[in-house]
Amino acid sequence: MKFVSYAKKLVTGAALTLVGVQSAMAADPVAIDLTPLTNSFTSSQIVTAVLAVSVTLMSVYVAIKAVKIVIGMVRG
Repeated sequence: MKFVSYAKKLVTGAALTLVGVQSAMAADPVAIDLTPLTNSFTSSQIVTAVLAVSVTLMSVYVAIKAVKIVIGMVRG
């Protein structure tokens, strides 16, 4: 009985999704212009940001490793 109830819910959900997709495809899609967004930054800015994040993470990992080494020496 539980399976039949689940199957009915699944079929109902699939039918509603199909109707939604068909109505969305039938409507004329509006073109989204992203050129102001993509022209507002350059690749050098992206590279700088990625390098800054990686340096920050690297310094955190080095600090963690240093603390582990010091704790290992103290326990020794």
